[in-house]
Amino acid sequence: MTTRRQPVRADGRRNRQALLAAARDVFARQGLDAPLDAVARAAGVDRATLYRNFGSREELIRASFDEALEGLAAFLREHADDDGAFVAAIERTALRQRQDLGLIDLLTARGSDLGPLRAPIAQFLDLMREPLRRGQAAGLVRPDLAVDDLLPILLMLLAAVRWGGPPQQERTLALVLDAMSPR
Repeated sequence: MTTRRQPVRADGRRNRQALLAAARDVFARQGLDAPLDAVARAAGVDRATLYRNFGSREELIRASFDEALEGLAAFLREHADDDGAFVAAIERTALRQRQDLGLIDLLTARGSDLGPLRAPIAQFLDLMREPLRRGQAAGLVRPDLAVDDLLPILLMLLAAVRWGGPPQQERTLALVLDAMSPR
C-alpha cells in the first residue's frame, strides 16, 4: 500500500524558512553548539515545531549549510565564464568567516566531531573543483594547488579572523591569495 504525502501547508513552509533563517543567524553569532531553544525563539516557534521540521541538531545544521552552499553554487554559476571565480570564491568565503561562528565551527571540526558536517565540507570542495581547474588553466592559480588544500588554507585565514583586526585579516588574505598564484 502506498501512502500519500500530505502537501506542506503555507504556515509549515513559513515556519521552516523562519527556522532556517534563525538557525543561520544564531549559529553565526553563537556557533553550532548554540541552544536550539534560541533558534526556536528567534524563529517565533516552539521547540516542538523545530523538531517537526528538523529531527535533530545535525539535520538543522545540515539544512542551514545547504542554503549557504547553494549561495556559493549560485555565485559560481553566475561567474561560470570567469577564470578568476576560484579566487573570488575564496575571498568570499574568507570574508564570511569574519561574521560566522557556525562556519568557523564547521571548518575546525575534526574526527568524530565531523559526523553530519562531512557532507557540507565535501560539497564545498566539489563546488570548488571546476573553478580551481579553470583558474589553473588560465594561469591565475598555481598548478600544484589541489582542492584538498582548501581546508588548510581556510584554516590559515581563520587564524587571521580570530586573532587579528581587519587590517591583519586583509593582509593575511592578500598573502594567502599571493601564495596561491603561480610563481
